[in-house]
Amino acid sequence: MGQKKEEIIELKVVVEFDRYGFLVDFLEWDKGCAMFIAEKERIRKLTKINWQAIIFVRSFYKKHGRAPISPQIARAVGIEMEDYIDNFPFRTDVLVKIAGLPRAETRAC
Repeated sequence: MGQKKEEIIELKVVVEFDRYGFLVDFLEWDKGCAMFIAEKERIRKLTKINWQAIIFVRSFYKKHGRAPISPQIARAVGIEMEDYIDNFPFRTDVLVKIAGLPRAETRAC
């Protein structure tokens, strides 16, 4: 008898990104978007702690209307700041991008 083959169905959904690679509509985000953005940022794998941080960043944004800062993310996922770079070898703005938040506006003082 032959082995049962798993059928892979690829769904194609059109989502809009700005010129910096940030998702335009926060509500269009899903895990597929996160993996697509991570791949574009040359991140090969999102770890369990990365996913915890992504979910926290999205929740924080819904509640406060802005992205959390690195110490808040570290605290939320239960790591010390000294361990942050080991768990997130990419910048926090990349984590925010992967989480589907819009690009923060830069304001001149």
